[in-house]
Amino acid sequence: LKVITGDDSNLPKGGSGKVLKSTENDRVFLNFVDHGGVGIIAFPNGPVLHAEELAKALETMQTKKMFKELTFYMEACESGSMFPDLTKNGNIFAVTAANADESSWGFYCSPNDIVKGKHMGSCLGDLFSIAWMEDSDAAKFSSETIKQQVTKVTARTNKSHVTTFGDLSLESETIGNFEVAEALKSSLSTEEGTGYDVRDIMLHTAYWRWVQAAEKDKAAAWNDLERIVSNRKADEELFASVTRNACGELRGCTEQMAFDKHDLKDNECHQALAKIVHEQCPKREAHNTGGWNGFNMKFSQTLVNLCESKQTLKKESQELAQIVQEACKAAQGVETAIVI
Repeated sequence: LKVITGDDSNLPKGGSGKVLKSTENDRVFLNFVDHGGVGIIAFPNGPVLHAEELAKALETMQTKKMFKELTFYMEACESGSMFPDLTKNGNIFAVTAANADESSWGFYCSPNDIVKGKHMGSCLGDLFSIAWMEDSDAAKFSSETIKQQVTKVTARTNKSHVTTFGDLSLESETIGNFEVAEALKSSLSTEEGTGYDVRDIMLHTAYWRWVQAAEKDKAAAWNDLERIVSNRKADEELFASVTRNACGELRGCTEQMAFDKHDLKDNECHQALAKIVHEQCPKREAHNTGGWNGFNMKFSQTLVNLCESKQTLKKESQELAQIVQEACKAAQGVETAIVI
C-alpha cells in the first residue's frame, strides 16, 4: 500500500525503495496477481490485504491527486469482492478475473508447462492474465479501447466471470493510455489446453511431479503429494471445527456457515478473524503467508458468513474471534508439513 500511495517512509528492507510518484496529470495502471478469498488477497510474504484496506488506499490516492485516471486489473480467486466501494464517477475502473463467489483458473499447467523443451513444474499463467496480456501483445495500443479488450478477455476467460467495477467512462480510453509494451507474437493457445481451479493447482502440480519423476525420485515426490493432501484435509477440519463451535446446537447452522454466500458488510469483524488466521493458524506453505494459503483462502467466505450471522448465532465479534483462536491453537498441536 505504501508503494501505490507514494509513501516512502519506513519502507521494509529488501525492496527497491521505489514508490509511485504520479500526479493528477497521469494515467495509472495497476495489475495484481496472487491468491485471494472473499474480501482478501495474498502476497508472497506478510499478511493478507483486506478489501477495506485497499479501498482506503485508493481513497488516499484520490485525496493526494495521484492520478487523472486509474485502471486496475486483478487476477485472484473471488477478486470480485475487492472493489465494493468504487463509484461511477471516481475515475477508477477495475477489472477482476472472477466474481465474488468463484475461483480464478490456472492455465498451461502440467503436462502442458513446457518452456524450451523443459517442464517447469507449475502453471505458466492464469487464464484472465493470459487473455489480456496476449491481447496486449498484439500492440494495438492506439486503436483498441479498454472496452474492446475487456470484451475479448471476457469471452476468452471461460472458466470464471470477468467482472468490472467503478467508472465505466474509462472504457472508451485506448489501452495505450495505460498499457505500453512491444508487439509480441504468441505461439500458445489456451483453447488447446486445460484450465485448473487455482485452489487445486498445488495438488495437480504435485501429482504431475510424481508422474514425471525419475524412478529414484518417485518416493520423495509421492511423499510431497501425500503432504499436500494431508494439509488440505487439516485445513478443512480446522474451519469445520470453527463452524461447529460457532453454531453449537443450531439445526442446519454448520451447513449454512459452510455453504452460504453472504455479502461482506461487517468489515471490522471479518478483518479481525482473517488476521487471527494469518497470525495463529498453522503455516502450511514455505513462503511467509502465515496461516493462509492458496487452498484455504476459500474459507474466507466461511468467516464472512459467521460475521454476517452474529444475530442468528447470538455471538459478538469477540466471541467469534475466540472461537477462531481456539481452533488455530488446537490445529497447531497437530503435526503440519510445510510444502515448498
